[in-house]
Amino acid sequence: MLAEQVRQACVEEKLSVALIEASDAVPEDLLQYDGYVFGSPDYLGYMAGAVKTVFDRLHAFHPVIVGRPFATFATSESDNKEALHSLNDMAQAVGLRQVHHGLQWRPENHKRVTDTLIEMASALRKELDQQSQDLSP
Repeated sequence: MLAEQVRQACVEEKLSVALIEASDAVPEDLLQYDGYVFGSPDYLGYMAGAVKTVFDRLHAFHPVIVGRPFATFATSESDNKEALHSLNDMAQAVGLRQVHHGLQWRPENHKRVTDTLIEMASALRKELDQQSQDLSP
């Protein structure tokens, strides 16, 4: 499962990670995290409905989460990157700040996926480290 690979890459970057299914995500609980990685399969060029619902609910917390870093990934059998673009657009709409261009997984690009996961996790780590330094007295 790609989400597990994303989680593992983040753990290797010394990030504390909670893997949460969109259908189980409670926006109030998501407020405890400093950054996010959102993922979805590509369903006819759009993200899964449960993921869209998470963004709809997160919008109410815009003042609290504004500026927090995020990255995205989507799975697809084609070159269509619309689900990935939708994820990025929705995360930005709720006030999050994109720190990685995102990962589009296809069956034939496994090696590139591994490299991109490392790059994604590293970008999140660097951003969270910078935020931590900015908050230090």
